[in-house]
Amino acid sequence: MIFTYNILKNVIDTGKPIVINDQSQIKKMDSDQIDAITFISELRNERDYYAFLELNPGKGIVFYSDGNTFDGFTVFETPLSEFYFEVNTEKGVIDIEDGVGNQTDFLDLFTGPVIEDLTKKYRNATDEEIIQSNEYQMADRYISVYLGYSDGDEQKVNLTLLKFAMTIYIDQNESK
Repeated sequence: MIFTYNILKNVIDTGKPIVINDQSQIKKMDSDQIDAITFISELRNERDYYAFLELNPGKGIVFYSDGNTFDGFTVFETPLSEFYFEVNTEKGVIDIEDGVGNQTDFLDLFTGPVIEDLTKKYRNATDEEIIQSNEYQMADRYISVYLGYSDGDEQKVNLTLLKFAMTIYIDQNESK
């Protein structure tokens, strides 16, 4: 079963989950600061996380994490209108095709303890406060500069990644 960005954006906008079957669903992540969804597989007891950032109509970024913060994050550079993933409904897993844009893995960017500290300190912070953090400076160095974004886009990318990491931490550690 294929899910395009437009379908996933509808989940974000409405807050209404897509129940694929009794073992899996796609739902909006609990954040009003970023556009993000979670694919939940009860069968495999796993979650996959996606955050979406549109820089302009032809240029977007999809952040991905399997929820294991020790594995880092993956960044897909693609127009959001072209992003999709396929769910194998029998196995309860997501298959991402190679055609979703440029993929870059940042395997050791943040570890679990760093994300925990970041969340405790900055979960209710302003963007300006987050920008002053060491984690922001590290994201800037390893993500935005590496990918070659300009100042305005660079800030959006860094802030979205950090808010995405905090939202994952909250989902895994504080959700009911």
